[in-house]
Amino acid sequence: MMKGTAIYAIHAAIALAEAYATEDKMLSSSAMIHAAGLPRHYGETVANKLRLAKLAYAHKGKLGGYRLMRAPEQISMADILRAADGPTAPANCVKSANVRCKECRKTPHCVAREAFVDAYEASLRKYESVSLADLLAKARANHGAA
Repeated sequence: MMKGTAIYAIHAAIALAEAYATEDKMLSSSAMIHAAGLPRHYGETVANKLRLAKLAYAHKGKLGGYRLMRAPEQISMADILRAADGPTAPANCVKSANVRCKECRKTPHCVAREAFVDAYEASLRKYESVSLADLLAKARANHGAA
């Protein structure tokens, strides 16, 4: 299940992608928060997560702000989700074949894990196939602007 931080990160990344099309490619923190419709207290947290994941660059100062480090076409939805929430696996046993969930019964074959792995692999393929440019295009089509 996607957490609020991931959804906010997607909206912030879309706002940064919109700014990427401009000549300076920089978006102030307050402009990013406003464009993405983020709660003020989440803006810096989300921007910092994008920065730490090397998806965005932060420039301090009066003319500072944030900008994407790569073109929107080169950033996947999976990149953004990982930046916001870490690994996207729904359970610990999906992250690694040798890790058993503490809730799992001590059976040699867990059918729940099989279902989790199948769902995870399908969602990961989808998240990897959707670029930030795709998200921006959809936002523009649905709202006339990001």
